This record gives sequence, C-alpha cells and structure tokens, in this order.
Amino acid sequence: MPILALARVSSLAEFITVDQFQVHPVASLSAPAAALVGCAVSTGYGMTRNVVELKTGETIMVFGVGGIGINSIQTARLIGARRIIAVDINEEKEAVARKFGADEFIAIKPGMASESIVAEVRHVAPEQVDAVVDCTGQASVLEAAQLLLKAGGRLGLVGIPHAGGTMKLDINNAMYRHITVRGALNGACNPFTDVPDIVQLAEQGRLDLESQVSHVFPLSEYQEAVDALRQGRVLRAVIEMPSGTKYKKINRDTPENADQYHGSENPFRN
Repeated sequence: MPILALARVSSLAEFITVDQFQVHPVASLSAPAAALVGCAVSTGYGMTRNVVELKTGETIMVFGVGGIGINSIQTARLIGARRIIAVDINEEKEAVARKFGADEFIAIKPGMASESIVAEVRHVAPEQVDAVVDCTGQASVLEAAQLLLKAGGRLGLVGIPHAGGTMKLDINNAMYRHITVRGALNGACNPFTDVPDIVQLAEQGRLDLESQVSHVFPLSEYQEAVDALRQGRVLRAVIEMPSGTKYKKINRDTPENADQYHGSENPFRN
C-alpha cells in the first residue's frame, strides 16, 4: 500500500520514506544541526532571500524571534542588510536576536492593536524599512507591518494563523506606494539549489546552525520537548532517535516497488 507523509517528511518517527531528491550530503555538521535545515533554517533563509528578496544595503524587520525568525535575521546579515530590527512579545528573546545579527530589538505586548504596534515600533525605529518578514500570523501584526514599509516595500507572510484568519489591507497604501504582500511555504525554497547552498554556508561557518540547538531530547521525552518549546524555554529542541535506527535504499523504478510510489513524482522538476 502507498506510504504517505505530510510534506514528504515525518516527525517523531524512527523511520521515513523519502525520494532521493530530498537527501543531501553533509560533511561537517552535527546531526542535530543538520536536522534543522528541513524547516526552520530553510524557511527563514528563503523568506529573506526568495520571498522579500532583500538586497545588500536594505533594511528589514522580523516579527517573531523563533526558529524561522532567527534564520531570517541571520540571512539578512549574510546578505548585508544595513539595519535589522527584531520584534517579539518575549523580552528574553533580545539576546538571541542580537546574537544572530539583529541591530535593534523591540518588545511589544501580546494582543496589541495594530496602531499601538506601529507607535511602539516607530518610537524605537522611526525609519520605514524595505522589507518585513512576519513569523507570527497575527492579523494585528500584519496590519501594522504594511504601514512600516517604505514605498516599494515587501511584506513576507510565513506565520500560520488559525483557520480562516483574515487581515485588513490598506488598499490605497498598498496601491499608491507599490507595497507587495507575498506568502510562502518553506520560504519558497527549491531543494535542488537552496538546500545545498544552505549546507555549504553552514559548513563554511557563514550560517550558524549549531548554536541554534539548545536542547536534545530522547524520543521517549518528546512531550517534554513540545512543552518546553511552547513555554519558550528552548531555542530549538531536537528529538534524538534511538541508536541502531536502520536506513535502507529502495529503487522505486523496480516493478516490485513501483506501486507504492504512485503519485510521488518530484514536484520541482517541471
């Protein structure tokens, strides 16, 4: 029977079936650090590079200093942003934001209205920015973000709201000032080009993956890991699979394996 997995991967699983295009060689990264590439690192990297298309000398604001946010920040630093501003509701995230390249950190209160967010941000950073990456999915944050952009600014949406979430768009502001709003999954990354680039940058020390892993939990303590993540007690938590996990290569083109791969053609080749 077919083997299905969300987004072609599995979580908290000792075994996974993947296509060969999902596998990339890694020389010097630890396993916990390499494990981050598949989501937090590639998404943050792609949001800054592919979605808001930040250029050297531009300014960027990142809402939400979590796994995606810190990688949006350090990618902006890598590109050569003139100013990087991080915004979060947790004041303790300031040290993390600055470690990964933020020049400014602004703490806002949970549930603030968009007008209050704009006022709070402008009090610290009055200059409008070229790009905003939102990792929160909060309507009030998104409504504020569009007003914090320069003419021609780009707003990237990656935070996932509750089902049916909506936001108000200032149409005149967006139209007359050429504001772009663009959403993307996984930072619009192409696994054939972006993932090898990310691995190479990490192995060169230009992207910091290793220090993102603050905790490693055994599989038996996965609930503790999830609770710690929800409570903001970890930067990135990694689940370690039991020793002795086996890996097997399967040729999907052979007759005996063809049926189980029906419909799993590579979506990136066309």
